[in-house]
Amino acid sequence: CMEVSSHALDQARVNAVRNSKIDRARYATVRSLDHLNAWIARARDTGQVAIAAQTTSIDPMQATLCGFAFAVAPNEACYVPLAHRQGGETGGENVGPGLFEGGVAPDQLAETAVLAVLKPLLEDAGVLKVGQDFKIDWLLFAQRSIEIAPYDDTLLISSERDRNSVPWLRRFALDGSLLDEWGLPDQFIPASTP
Repeated sequence: CMEVSSHALDQARVNAVRNSKIDRARYATVRSLDHLNAWIARARDTGQVAIAAQTTSIDPMQATLCGFAFAVAPNEACYVPLAHRQGGETGGENVGPGLFEGGVAPDQLAETAVLAVLKPLLEDAGVLKVGQDFKIDWLLFAQRSIEIAPYDDTLLISSERDRNSVPWLRRFALDGSLLDEWGLPDQFIPASTP
């Protein structure tokens, strides 16, 4: 029986992603509840959904939910805008209210309507929800009376899996690729937590 190392498995996954083609035609912006319901049905079909909330703050207790992204499979993802704002003009002859003072952008769904159809999916025990540093998203939805379960957090999985075998700084990068881009070999990265 041949044992595959964690590093070899990671490298195989990185290579698979690098060699995959991105089909932008399969990415969508959801602007109707019918379209959102189709994505929810697809998430139920696959039994999993990656979700990433976009907010006005990293503090989930005060943040406005601007929108969220869903991915149900490779090359199957969407974005649901909820509270994006129009930018105001600043400087020159076009002095206006400024970027953060513009009105709400048109053609977005109402948060309350979206959360009403999303809640059953996010609380469905038969669909795994996956996120990166998911505590923030979890709290954001909990503030809106949605208790997400079950879920996996890729940051926690990575840090637990690699806590004894990968340098401390590298394990908190999504896949170490940024550190590789900087050209930092492992020996220049602190090997223990502070």
